[in-house]
Amino acid sequence: RLGGHTQIQAIALNPFTFGLSITGAAVHDPDDKALLSFDSVFVNFEPTSYLSGAIEFSEISIDGFNVNFQRYPDGDTNIARVAQRWAESAAPVETPETPAPDSELPLLRVASLRVNGASVGIVDDVASPAFKTLVESIDFALDDLSTVPNSAAQQQLTLAIGEGSQLRWLGELTLAPLSSKGELQLFGPLPQLAYRYLQEQIPVALRGGWFDASLAYEFSLTDAGEADVKVQALTAALTNLDVHDKLSDALLLRLPVVSVHGGALDLLQRQVSLERILLDRVRVDVERTKEGVLNLQQAFSSAPQEPAAATPEQTDPSSEPAWRVQLSELALEDWDLRVRDLQPEQALIVSLDFNAHAANITNADNESAQLSTDLTLSSGGTLQIQGDVQLLPEFGFDGALAMESLALPVIQPYLASVAKVQLESGTLSIDGNVAASSAQSEFNGNASLETLVIRDALENEELFGLAALRFSDSVFSVGDETRIDIGSIDVQAPYARVEIEEDGSNNISRVLITPAQTEESL
Repeated sequence: RLGGHTQIQAIALNPFTFGLSITGAAVHDPDDKALLSFDSVFVNFEPTSYLSGAIEFSEISIDGFNVNFQRYPDGDTNIARVAQRWAESAAPVETPETPAPDSELPLLRVASLRVNGASVGIVDDVASPAFKTLVESIDFALDDLSTVPNSAAQQQLTLAIGEGSQLRWLGELTLAPLSSKGELQLFGPLPQLAYRYLQEQIPVALRGGWFDASLAYEFSLTDAGEADVKVQALTAALTNLDVHDKLSDALLLRLPVVSVHGGALDLLQRQVSLERILLDRVRVDVERTKEGVLNLQQAFSSAPQEPAAATPEQTDPSSEPAWRVQLSELALEDWDLRVRDLQPEQALIVSLDFNAHAANITNADNESAQLSTDLTLSSGGTLQIQGDVQLLPEFGFDGALAMESLALPVIQPYLASVAKVQLESGTLSIDGNVAASSAQSEFNGNASLETLVIRDALENEELFGLAALRFSDSVFSVGDETRIDIGSIDVQAPYARVEIEEDGSNNISRVLITPAQTEESL
């Protein structure tokens, strides 16, 4: 009926112990490829248990079980083809009247179930290039499995997924009623395994990476048949992953540590909570080419576009309660942001050290998270923001902003495109309070410009300068209402050189670059 063939090396039955052993079995599909096989199967039945109305096995063991799964280029699979052939070759059977369902499971006991050295071969010809891997070293142990109500069996599963990754499962299984609890652990170079399979869909190249996760779970069914799933003590970490541009092989992103701690989920209550998410020592390389193209935008937008899938029928969102999400802390620590702008004639190269912490993040309405950030520029200057942020139902921020001694010569490449001047020195400082909403944003505080010196690049002479320019107790508001109030202005040692020639020309107009001059330079 399968169109292939089956081979068995030996079958042995012990009539005294009721032990059945089968060795060297293999099932081949119509293309004569091995579909499944096993080295040996041993089943020991306890006949005396049948007298008490039970079915009991003292031992079931399977050694060297192997399944080969293949997905063909048309999306069909070898297992689906065999199943279809089996169904089509079956003789027609009259459908008997359906008896009343028995609410109780038949009494079954398995003292020991062992699967040793099992494996699953996977070939996916849909992926490009074709994906091949072997899930091996599968060991499964189950003790005291029974349909006796509230009888828990001890289970243990380990398997090697591929590329050195492993899954471990330890816990209990109850059949009546159906429930399970235990612990899961998954670890290994999973990013590389995923990238090998999905590299045509992932627009960037992934290098390295190690994933480690563990959790405790409980599963059961309610009286209404709903799945009741609870997850506790979830931890996960992704370490040492580099993201490169596929074409240039340039580094885009380096992720030394991305970790999640203290995760919990309650499916019935529709709640998810996390104690901490940490992104530590992340490096981001941002570059704009002379043509104005950002490397990150170009790299991540190069993925092949899949045809839009049909939109599934949407359920009424009001019929189900919304999920509640709570994150106690989000930490971005010791980030290294490297910026290169090659579009100006004089390239801009600057690096930024960045830290940010947010606490009490939630998707509940009218709840605020506490935000704290600080940014340090390699060219000089710092920026700090602290305050409360509300995300829903509308964005809002209320806090303090402090910019200290931001060195202005960093903007020289952009200034040079509009004027033939050299910004030699100058710092900008701002401190005050910021209140922002979807309708109105307002700054209330002070701003100062210190030690500003701008030189005429044509004459190599100082063109403009001042020792200090300070705005105190000022209000700047935009939105539904625009308002500017300046409490006081303090100007110290201003200087400007203005030269007017006999023909009416002046030095100011000479240093300014007109649009026509810009087009000629291009």
